[in-house]
Amino acid sequence: MKSKESQFVKRLFEQYHDRSIPQHQKEIIDEWFENYKGDGKAAIFDQPETEQRIYQELSERLRQSTKPAPVYRMWPNSLWTKVACSIGVLFVFGGLYLYTKSNQATSFKETLNAVTTTNGQVKQIILDDGTHIWLNSATSIRVPASFKNLKNRIVYLDKGEAFFDVKHDPTHPFSVISGNLETKDIGTSFSIRAYHPDQEYRVGVASGIVDVYTIDGSGNRNPVSKGISQGQVLLYKPVSKKVTRTEKNIGLMNSWKNEGSIYFDAMNLVQIGEELARHFNIKVTVSNPELDENTYSIKADNLNLNEMLQQLTAVTSISYKLENNRLTINPSKKSNMK
Repeated sequence: MKSKESQFVKRLFEQYHDRSIPQHQKEIIDEWFENYKGDGKAAIFDQPETEQRIYQELSERLRQSTKPAPVYRMWPNSLWTKVACSIGVLFVFGGLYLYTKSNQATSFKETLNAVTTTNGQVKQIILDDGTHIWLNSATSIRVPASFKNLKNRIVYLDKGEAFFDVKHDPTHPFSVISGNLETKDIGTSFSIRAYHPDQEYRVGVASGIVDVYTIDGSGNRNPVSKGISQGQVLLYKPVSKKVTRTEKNIGLMNSWKNEGSIYFDAMNLVQIGEELARHFNIKVTVSNPELDENTYSIKADNLNLNEMLQQLTAVTSISYKLENNRLTINPSKKSNMK
């Protein structure tokens, strides 16, 4: 098959096989294969009369998944009338999936180990290739049990903040995927802050060079910013697609790796409140945040909560109430006056 549709289907299953497929597409394919009603891999190749049923089942799942958000569309609508163009490739790779099911395909979920941290917790993990990863509070990451026999080293930062000290291996690039964003390098050290990756994504490079891409609904990568080098910080706003690159003190940004340290890097009061909630494991509310839209950069080492609030008050002129593990921050009414 030489049609664009067939080539796309082929690329889709290749991405599935090497784990570079977007998570929502992988889940659709996983679910279909797990619920496939047939007699194993032979049924696909030896029973052509089942092709129409199988195609309808899988295509319907894919089509339904794309209705709410066009960005997730896998194939154009016209494809649904071109069964003959794509069914061959689809079934060949379907057979490959079923053939390798016991060895690789169904083991993807099993070999991805989930590691999380709670509020107030910092954790370090070491991958089998020698890469070190530090996780900040309230962070979730998924990593392979082993990179052996994998072309690309891929980990998934689902939410939170992490620092990566990547073992150099020019033949096996290292990627961190957060939602539809990918940060890629060969061997370097960098941090990613993605507590709200759909709103704000930050990458700070401590050594080496990294590239950042978006991944669209078809699995294609589009560059956000390439060649981010040592001492540079990328700030990306997915909604507005705004990209900002600045020079910053990377060591200061990553001071959270030392337990007890906290650094508010150009944060507004709402972001500061979220940071306090994670760091001290408390409930935080900011009343009338529109009264103070300034951002603040504050470094504090090993301060307890009361000491931190005193310092925060001195810098921002806020008032606050702390009661029963609940903190309410009240912005100063004069904070936004020029």
